[in-house]
Amino acid sequence: MIDRLLDSPHYGERWGRHWLDVVRYADSNGADENYFHDNAYRYRNYVIDAFNRDLPYDQFVRQQLAGDLLAKTDDVDQNFRLATGTGFLTLGVKIIAEKDLVKKQADIVDEQIDTLGKAFLGLTLGCARCHDHKFDPIPTADYYALAGIFHSTSIQDRKLETSEYLERKSAYDEKLSIVQNRCDKLKAELSAHLSKEEIITREAEAFDRGNKVVIDTDKYGAEIGVVASYIDQGNEFEYDFDITKPGVYQVEIRYAAAMIRPCQLFVNGELVGDTVTEITGGWYPANQKWVNEGAITLREGKNTLRFTSGTMAHLDKLRLTRIEGEIDLIATVEQLKVAKQELDEFISAAPPQPVLMAAQDGMVQDVKIHLRGDHNSLGELEPRHFLSAVDSKDLKPLPQDESGRSELVDWLVKPDHPLTARVLVNRIWGWHFGKGLVTTPDNFGTMGARPSHPELLDYLTVQFIKEDWSIKKLHRQILLSSTWQMTSDYTGGQEADPGNELYWKTNIKRLEAEAIRDSMLAISGELDRTVGGPILAGIASKNLSAEDIRKNQEIYVTSPRRTVYLPVIRTMVYDMLTLYDFPNSSAPTGQRSSTTVPTQALMMMNSEFVTNQARVIAEKTRLASTESKDERINLLYEQLFARRPTEEEIDQSKEFLAEFLSLGSVNEIFDPEQEAWSSLIHTLLMSNEFIYLR
Repeated sequence: MIDRLLDSPHYGERWGRHWLDVVRYADSNGADENYFHDNAYRYRNYVIDAFNRDLPYDQFVRQQLAGDLLAKTDDVDQNFRLATGTGFLTLGVKIIAEKDLVKKQADIVDEQIDTLGKAFLGLTLGCARCHDHKFDPIPTADYYALAGIFHSTSIQDRKLETSEYLERKSAYDEKLSIVQNRCDKLKAELSAHLSKEEIITREAEAFDRGNKVVIDTDKYGAEIGVVASYIDQGNEFEYDFDITKPGVYQVEIRYAAAMIRPCQLFVNGELVGDTVTEITGGWYPANQKWVNEGAITLREGKNTLRFTSGTMAHLDKLRLTRIEGEIDLIATVEQLKVAKQELDEFISAAPPQPVLMAAQDGMVQDVKIHLRGDHNSLGELEPRHFLSAVDSKDLKPLPQDESGRSELVDWLVKPDHPLTARVLVNRIWGWHFGKGLVTTPDNFGTMGARPSHPELLDYLTVQFIKEDWSIKKLHRQILLSSTWQMTSDYTGGQEADPGNELYWKTNIKRLEAEAIRDSMLAISGELDRTVGGPILAGIASKNLSAEDIRKNQEIYVTSPRRTVYLPVIRTMVYDMLTLYDFPNSSAPTGQRSSTTVPTQALMMMNSEFVTNQARVIAEKTRLASTESKDERINLLYEQLFARRPTEEEIDQSKEFLAEFLSLGSVNEIFDPEQEAWSSLIHTLLMSNEFIYLR
């Protein structure tokens, strides 16, 4: 049975959620600007997959801290997976509106160091930012040595390829070339009849009317001048042309673009279509390129060309050239207009390249010690290195062309490292038993608890490393032990060991919030067992209105997905989770609290989700059983409690049903008999036996 459960794809969902607690996983930024993280889910899925594949823990650590440095294989999917692991470094809360960019970066690095220390080492490294650690041998110099590694690391959304994307793009490119060639052929046909005299050229920045656009003559427009916009703000700008010879004119625009930022072109108020839809290779003057945007019809006298855009490329010049000669201009222009529209639609439907929150090396640098943690008061430069107290002989200089993250991982996962493996083994033990052998799993320092069984922790750690850092083998070793298989009944050890420090019995444990919700969905048959997948759509996170909160709640209540896949919105976590001690996703949490408060019972009593699940279970048991109430009650107890009810419980259940029906229905929508069963089931779902494991 143990092997069957470990081989289940749902094992990774259950145990991956434990790790997500440790790495402060969330789907929004939190703090002042609670932006939604559209791609954080890729890291969540990576963690679940890593647990399911039994990725050796030393490799798991390496991929989360330096996966991007390993992503240099010929396998694009492997490269994507490796880079996704570095999402670990990107998940922390950031003060987006911080105007002091140096302080902002220092705060980001501080959060990374604090999480690294607690997650992998069980040390509170963040305490050494302002002064030498008060209790542990971690000098401020060590903190800023580590800070140099992360100041040399950039975190951002990155576009990477996968095999699925490349396959879709190949098919798309093949079809695009057909549409593009048709358009180019018509453009060439018109270009062959260009006038040598009727040519009008305008500097892009010399528009007649406009709003919100930027005229740049210093950086992107050095020596040439460009019109641009760097934020999406509804730009409009117009050019007036006095045409003496009406007819068809070819439109060319000279611009620079590192990515597609289209402008819509209107001629005399009529929409022509998208322009500026090509990538020229960059944003600078050297990347400026003339692009044929097709043909337009201009009347005699004043004609107005209007461009609208969000963010836009860097436009340098416009050129209008009259088309003349032996050609059916009207028919050709109309064909080009249709072809261009088809091309624009095709370009807008391009398969999106996968984006992930990931790290990569930035500008490599050592950092000066910040006196009292103040970035405006700098001390001596501290070369990048690791913790001097753990292994002083490894304080050799790190490479000048890389951040040092790869070397940091080499140091962390050395077989003789005193902390990395021990911390993980203690976490696994704690997640099985409800408390670790060290009851402060995020603090192995002086202020942390002493191991209750130090020899056992050492033994399990040595075996863990010998078994190639396999978490699943560690599970088997623990689960096959007599310690794990103890009963929760009292067997005489209460007086000698009331706190069960010697593990003479199994502690009764309450289910986590996720397990409570998922169990109800599983019993009702509504649980969506799909593994992985994108984030649930429609969740709002920033500047939440009452309506946003209502819509979020509706999604949480109606979604059949496992709870691990529900979006975690910092500052606005689903209330069913928070009431049952879901961790603060802004900081590492190695062990959740387990509280018992009245609001938990009130929530279960009044929850729309619990009410709905009770009704579904009632209908399910009605269809699955005969008219016998005893048989239906038996089925309920088997599904909810994995046991048959006692005769007394059967009698109590029948009395409950009879009394409920005698009071009369309070809901005209539902059948009174079914409502009575739903209320009985709702009551059983609220019971301690359903929520607690013995």
